[in-house]
Amino acid sequence: MAEKILTGLFFLFGLLWFTMSFNLASANFGGGLGLGPDFFPRLLSILMMIFSLIQLVRTFRKDKEEQLRLNIHGLSVIIIVACVTYLFAIGIIGYLVSTFLFLTIVIFVLSGRKSIKDTVIALGISIALYGVFHLVLKVPLPAGFLI
Repeated sequence: MAEKILTGLFFLFGLLWFTMSFNLASANFGGGLGLGPDFFPRLLSILMMIFSLIQLVRTFRKDKEEQLRLNIHGLSVIIIVACVTYLFAIGIIGYLVSTFLFLTIVIFVLSGRKSIKDTVIALGISIALYGVFHLVLKVPLPAGFLI
């Protein structure tokens, strides 16, 4: 039962991500192929919804004897909450700060330790992604009241 609920949540997250991708600026890169800043998020969200539906069909096809119990651990819940919070925070506090906070939380949760090295890694990834997308590719990223 928990697997069906979690799969449904992933589908809804993909649907939310797909609808939010229409708020991104559209541009025409790639020689008329329609590859703009909105292309990749839409592609990922569509793939997420397709794989969620495939997994949902698989769980309904399993026999009751073969049903696996899916224990939702605290770590999974923390990461899901962090993803949803990141989704809303990116528009409020901006891309750079919200991405840094999100990556810091996820790295701490997944590694199980809190070190300055992990914080520096999260900061480096955030700045590198910001540099590639905003400065090099000129993709407009959400700006909040912090940056």
